[in-house]
Amino acid sequence: YSLTLKEGLVIEGETGFVLRPYDIVTIHRSPDYQEQKIVNVSGEVRYGGTYILSNKEERLTDILNRAGGMTKNAYINGVQVIRKVSKKEMEIQRLKLEVAKNYTDSLEIINSLQKTTYNVGVDLQKALNNPGSSSDIVIQEGDSIYVPQLNNVVKISGEVMFPNTVAYVDGKSPQFYINQAGGVSTNGKKSLAYIVYPNGQVGKIRRGKILPGCEIVVPTKREQ
Repeated sequence: YSLTLKEGLVIEGETGFVLRPYDIVTIHRSPDYQEQKIVNVSGEVRYGGTYILSNKEERLTDILNRAGGMTKNAYINGVQVIRKVSKKEMEIQRLKLEVAKNYTDSLEIINSLQKTTYNVGVDLQKALNNPGSSSDIVIQEGDSIYVPQLNNVVKISGEVMFPNTVAYVDGKSPQFYINQAGGVSTNGKKSLAYIVYPNGQVGKIRRGKILPGCEIVVPTKREQ
C-alpha cells in the first residue's frame, strides 16, 4: 500500500484502511529536504552574523552579498575563510600517520590531528572580478568568513636578529623588512624564506609581493 497522510494524520486514498499486526510502515524522506547548514560572517561587513546556506553551490561572494557587502574599512586582501576539519580529513591524517617514515613526519601529522580548524587561502579580488569562478570558492557548512580592517604593518619572524613588526611601506622589497629586523641570523636560511599573507596563502619570498598584514618567516638551516 502507498498512502498519503494529510494534516492531522488523515489517510488519503484508502477508505477504512487500518494497520494489522506485523505491518511495516516506512516514511520516505523528502528528496528536496536538507538540514540547515550554518556559516558565520564577521568583521567589516554590513550585517555580520550566522547565515543558512541556500544550496550546495553557494560561494564566497554569494555569502558576502547576503551580508550586505563589505564596509569601506574592509581589507580585501586579508579576508579569511576558516574551515572545520571534517571526519574524512581526520581519517586521512590517521592513515598518513600509520605509514609515516620518520619521527619528524609523525610529529607533524600528530600536531595536525590536534587542530580542529584550518585556513582556506582565498583571493577575494579575483573572486569579485569573476563570481562563480574557481577563485570564488564554494562555502561549506561550519565555515567562518572574517573580513578584517586594514592591518598596515609587516611582521618579520624566525631566524632574524630581532623579530619585529614594522609599518608597511608601499613598494619596498622583502629585504627591506628583513633589514628592519636586523637581518638574517647565522642559523637562518634566507633562500627558504617565505611570506604568509593575511588571507592564509603562502608564497616564496623571491617571487612574492609584500602586502599590508604579511608575515615574513626565515626558517633555520636545519629545516631544509
